[in-house]
Amino acid sequence: MTLPVLLHAHKKVTGGEPVFRLKVGSDGTRSDIRGSANNLSRSGLLLEGDFPFAVGSKLLIALTDRNRVAATIAWANYPYFGCHFDDAIPATVVEAVLTGTMPVPDLAPRSQPASHVIVSFGANLRRLREARGISQRILAQKIGVSTPTISMWESDQRRPVLKRLNQICEILGVSAGELMAGAESAELAGLLAQSREQIARFLGTSPDKVRIMIEI
Repeated sequence: MTLPVLLHAHKKVTGGEPVFRLKVGSDGTRSDIRGSANNLSRSGLLLEGDFPFAVGSKLLIALTDRNRVAATIAWANYPYFGCHFDDAIPATVVEAVLTGTMPVPDLAPRSQPASHVIVSFGANLRRLREARGISQRILAQKIGVSTPTISMWESDQRRPVLKRLNQICEILGVSAGELMAGAESAELAGLLAQSREQIARFLGTSPDKVRIMIEI
C-alpha cells in the first residue's frame, strides 16, 4: 500500500546532528517536499521522492498525530530510500497507519536507545539469499536479470529499482523492512559498543557521537 508523505522544509537539530522531520499524510504546506512510502512494516519502510537523504540520515517520522518514531536511512538509490526504524513499532501501529481506523497506542520511548548495526543493502541481500540456499544465478533467473546484476547489487555498486525490490522480497519471503535492515547480534552489538567507547576516548568525545558503518 502506498502512503503519501511530507518532508518539512526545516530540519530539527538534536545535539548538533540534523534530524529530518517526515509526516505520513497529505496535509502540509507549500514548502513541504511531497513523496510516498511503501512496504510499511514493524522495522521500516521504503521512501520515494525528491528527498535530500543520504545513508545514515536521521529521521523523525510522524506516523499519526500521536505516534512518532526515530529512523535511519539504511540505503539510498535516488529517488528510493530504505528507511530502518531505530526501534521496531507495534503491529497495531502498522495496522492503524494502513487502515486509518484503529485507535493507536502511544509509542513509549525506551530509557536507553538500542545499539543498532547498519549493514549495507548488498551485504544483507547476500546474507538472506545464501541463508535460503539460492544461488546468484537462480535469483537472477527468477527476477529476470543477469547474474552480474545480482553481483553488483550485492557489492553495492548498484541498487535495484522498486519493481525488482518487490520481486526480491517475494522470492526470499521477507518484508521490505527485513530486506533493508542489517543483521544484528548481541555479540556484535557488544563488540561495537566497546569499539565506540575506545574511539570516543581517543577522540575526546562521547560514544553516542561515534557511528560505525560495516561493509561486508
